[in-house]
Amino acid sequence: MTTTSNRGTGGTISASLATILIGGAGCGPDRSTDRAAIDDPGWVEDLTYIAAERGWTWAETVDAIGWQPAFSDYVQTLRDTYPDAFAGARITPDGPHQAVVGFAGAVPAGVENDPRIAGLDIAFRPDRGFAEAALADQARAVHDAVRAAGFEDVTTTYDLETGDVEVEMVPSKAGRRVPRDELLRTVPALGDNVRVALTQELPAGREALYGGGKMLACTAAFMVKKGASQGYLTAGHCPNSTEWQQNWAGGEGGHATFKAEHKGMWGDLQWHTNNGNTLSSDFYDNVNHTRPASSLGFAVEGMTLCRLGKTTGKRCDEVRKTNTSSQGYHRLVSMKNEYADPGDSGGPWFAGSKLFGVHSGYQWAWFKNRDVFSAVQYVDEALGVSLVFSPPPPPPPPPSGDCTLSTCNQQCGTYGGKCIGGDCICL
Repeated sequence: MTTTSNRGTGGTISASLATILIGGAGCGPDRSTDRAAIDDPGWVEDLTYIAAERGWTWAETVDAIGWQPAFSDYVQTLRDTYPDAFAGARITPDGPHQAVVGFAGAVPAGVENDPRIAGLDIAFRPDRGFAEAALADQARAVHDAVRAAGFEDVTTTYDLETGDVEVEMVPSKAGRRVPRDELLRTVPALGDNVRVALTQELPAGREALYGGGKMLACTAAFMVKKGASQGYLTAGHCPNSTEWQQNWAGGEGGHATFKAEHKGMWGDLQWHTNNGNTLSSDFYDNVNHTRPASSLGFAVEGMTLCRLGKTTGKRCDEVRKTNTSSQGYHRLVSMKNEYADPGDSGGPWFAGSKLFGVHSGYQWAWFKNRDVFSAVQYVDEALGVSLVFSPPPPPPPPPSGDCTLSTCNQQCGTYGGKCIGGDCICL
């Protein structure tokens, strides 16, 4: 197997971390401590929070995870462009490289030179022999086949390193323990790359709880729309009849009108409208603190994401698997740990202003419980709705002393601006 790396290619990143990651041509990445170099203020807040949570310095935090949202955008481009060839990507904090990107056959020309990954140490691995999209389809088919055979307690995912489908299951049907020989006769042939682990129990739960917070039950996530109707996302298993509150601390609210739910192929999702009240596309990223929603995010194994729930507040963790099936739910993203508690269901998963998911609950996976969420990239398939993003902030004003009224008005947008002492002041 041939492995290539693009470390030291220089260049510039077109996404938010260009000026803090990339040095000149031929140089390694420059881990600047300048917060102003990151153009997503929400990501600065998350990095600051993670640094305090983990006891890291700012420079250590930027070096470890500051580049990950831009990298995840790059990975999604590969998924979309090479669906039959892309073999997955993993961020490897404990490995010899920052990340690994694989392809079923040869590495397509030019992918190593994408400006979004310039200066990062990424190993490109050809000839993996499988495509991630096909492996994900196989894992879901295996999961459904095992459940169709009468085994309800099942979780399924896949391993990007080996190309194996991994199944954990309780060998019992209708409360009766199934002997091994009967199990082998009952479960259909699953494929040579399928590994099955038997366990005594397989806990999985959806974390809904009545009382307080953003909603009477669960937590609200992101704003969505369908035609002229606007509302918000939460978890599909949450009660269809619920109340909402005006702000995190409580305050005047009202009844939430159930619109639709989905629990199955596209995750665990639901949406509500609320009495015609004006909704904001901003979302809560911490208790009593909101930020704009800028764009859709796509999870990558090993990347760090943050979550907010009305019970446990804000916590951040690493993605373990981007595509798992648990009981009757598919396409769930599984995290490294379980930090959420009852009441956190429906809460947002995010990185800066990028929207990644809606918290669902937990699943037992390889010796421990792990948080899981539904990826919001599938809200259209699941509910027929689309995410609502915040309008972009106005561009920065012209440099001091160079202000002209026409330029200032153009830079300031809707309300225009005026020149005072050579500086553009937005109205």
